[in-house]
Amino acid sequence: MFPEGRPARRGLASLPLERLYLWLAVPAGLLFVFLNPPFAGVPDELAHYLRALALAQGELGRRAEAPKDYVDLVGSVRAEDERQRWGGLDPEGVRRALTVRPGPELAQFHCRIGYAYPFAFLPQALVLKLGLEARAPPLVTFLLARLVTLLLATWLVHAAIRVAPTGKLVFALVALLPEAFQQMASVSYDALHFGVLLYFSAHVLALAHGTRSATRRELGLAVLLSLGGTLLKPGYTAMALLVLLVPRRHFRGPRAHGAFVLGTLALNGAALALGLFWFGMGIPVEDGQREAQMALVTGSPLAFLGVVVNTLYLGLQGLWEGLVFRSGQSSSTLAPLTYVLVGCACVVLLRSQDELTRPTPAQRAVLLGTVLIQTVLIHVPLFLLTPVGRPVVLGLQGRYFMVLVPPLVLGLAGLSLRSEWVRRHLRAALIVFAVVLLACAMVHVLRLH
Repeated sequence: MFPEGRPARRGLASLPLERLYLWLAVPAGLLFVFLNPPFAGVPDELAHYLRALALAQGELGRRAEAPKDYVDLVGSVRAEDERQRWGGLDPEGVRRALTVRPGPELAQFHCRIGYAYPFAFLPQALVLKLGLEARAPPLVTFLLARLVTLLLATWLVHAAIRVAPTGKLVFALVALLPEAFQQMASVSYDALHFGVLLYFSAHVLALAHGTRSATRRELGLAVLLSLGGTLLKPGYTAMALLVLLVPRRHFRGPRAHGAFVLGTLALNGAALALGLFWFGMGIPVEDGQREAQMALVTGSPLAFLGVVVNTLYLGLQGLWEGLVFRSGQSSSTLAPLTYVLVGCACVVLLRSQDELTRPTPAQRAVLLGTVLIQTVLIHVPLFLLTPVGRPVVLGLQGRYFMVLVPPLVLGLAGLSLRSEWVRRHLRAALIVFAVVLLACAMVHVLRLH
């Protein structure tokens, strides 16, 4: 008992999960903003920085011009012998980039990802524009751009956890992985994309489980968030299929519901088409390679699916490492035991929560179907850049699948693998299993000889 008039302290058990996420995410994100080496600590951060710098100068194409100190920032902070410096940084170069204002000399540069939609770079470009106008030291402006993307992405994730009617722990868990912080605390377009799609997934789940009728504002927000996911990164258009979770009871009739779903999917399809035909892929490849690979995707979809399955199977270890944390240009990993323990801890955490709601068969089909279609779609642009004849898709990274974790886990919630037929015919099932597996093995042996 507490003395009279003294309120009881609130423990961790009563702390809202979204607030706990903020207490953990803000300091962790700040560490990544200021301690993760510029350009060397985040995959392709230089390309994203130059894209934002070009937009800050009002240039939508692949070539632009900016103060030389801003353009050459990566070279000014990098040590000559990277092995002798932490993160490959030169302390004196870092000091100058933090304290010396840019000079009047201009330099032209090329945007390697100039084809990318500009929407995901607008916050970073705005910060860079302000830094250029104020003639702020280039590294100061760069770190402020990182900070802005971190705050925006963290707010979006916080909103996702807050509105999610089920699986709050799933959203928090995936957003607390070091790989998530690495992307959120960078100038990469993955930061806002990650936050927007988590918020979208949580919002449509809230509409699916809500007992009252949704307002036009809530339905409009679902459309805008889905479209935002496509505009930020067109390769994730399939995530818009989650609007199928929104039930008919929120509408006056089936026609209104159908118009909402088809309209949302049509808008996302138009945004994808605009990205493909207006900006184009924009990445130089060998003549005819893209056409040959696309012909395989459209003409032999089963063969392409075989490549996708082969890629996922052979790259499972690397994908898991990339989902948890890979430093820099995806070459530096944690100790192998760490990834094993993280996997075990995630399973225990997810299996120990009480608020994970079992989805209806229709909801499960939408969740898992969206994950399956989006997984295949992630492979397509990378497959177009993979040399013809390779049995796997090159360039696939685990972080590409982070936004798929919540719908996957929620889609599998309460799924039982128990079969009544197998229970009644256990010995027959065992015979079928052994015969089929041994037959496959024997066919393979005979082919070898």
